[in-house]
Amino acid sequence: MIYNIPKPMGSDAKEVFSFFGLCMYQAQVFEQEVVNLLAALNVSKLINLNNNQVDDIFNNLRSKTLGVLVNDARKGIDIPDDVETEIIIAKNLRNALAHSFFVKHDANFLNESGRILMIEELRETTAIIKKADALLNSISSKLWSKFDLTEELIKSELYKMKHGDSSAR
Repeated sequence: MIYNIPKPMGSDAKEVFSFFGLCMYQAQVFEQEVVNLLAALNVSKLINLNNNQVDDIFNNLRSKTLGVLVNDARKGIDIPDDVETEIIIAKNLRNALAHSFFVKHDANFLNESGRILMIEELRETTAIIKKADALLNSISSKLWSKFDLTEELIKSELYKMKHGDSSAR
């Protein structure tokens, strides 16, 4: 199940923190994808929105908890059962990661075998969340394409931003 997740280079505390950071990063990417999906649903219901109105939709959605966002997504669009299951699992894993991972592993953190266990759990969690994100992205991409916001356009804008082209903003 571990795909595109780096292998650990050791088992010290820094390695645990690195994999925790990677996992939390992926959790935030997943959460943003839920926001993107809901934004696409909201935008599709409205006509002639300006940029400020679209920004307001995103800002309003970002103020909600992941649980509320996932429930809103489930109500707003027909999500296949297998995808819905993956989304709920990812949401639960994200919540456990954010609220109790180090509490759960307090004793494990004190020894090498425990830290190895923590790193493997973080790698698996990252992979599961990454899979849920990809599944959601396939749904939201279809919605956004109705507004001519294609994957190619997004990649082009990201490239411009990454390489310092201020006209992309």
